[in-house]
This record gives sequence, C-alpha cells and structure tokens, in this order.
Amino acid sequence: MADKGMTGRMSTWPVPCSMMFIEAGTEYSLAWINGEFTEKMNLEMVKKYFSEYASKGSEEEINVQVTELEESGVTYKNYLMILLDYLNF
Repeated sequence: MADKGMTGRMSTWPVPCSMMFIEAGTEYSLAWINGEFTEKMNLEMVKKYFSEYASKGSEEEINVQVTELEESGVTYKNYLMILLDYLNF
C-alpha cells in the first residue's frame, strides 16, 4: 500500500462481524435465558457482548456502537445498526 501511496487510506473492521454476531449473540441469548437481564432486546447488553468479543485479544477495548434503525420517523426495535472501530493500513 505504501508503494501505491495508500498508507492510512485503507481500513477494515478489527474482527469479522459475522462471527461476532454468532459468538456474542449466543452469549447474549444465554445470559437472557439465565435471567441476567429481563428485556428481550437490551441494547446495553448487546453492546457489552459485542464489545467483549471484539476486544478479545486486543490491547485496548474496541468501541462498538449499537443503535436501532430509524427511518422516516419509524424506529425498528428489532433491526440493529452496528458500527465498530476500524483498523487503518
């Protein structure tokens, strides 16, 4: 990338999101089943489990933002928008 003048202009997620959804989603589901929280859709807990998965093995915590989709004034509580920190190359 440096040879082509692209240093600092290319980015990627720090973890594969598809695996984060499976692994963290499983942990979230088990915690809900075991009564660790009562709301079926708990955004703070979703964020907690996604952050734990994304930060595993990292020297610092990976920031994960979780929001419900809102479009044309309608909030879709079962459709989450996920934004992760990124790695620059």
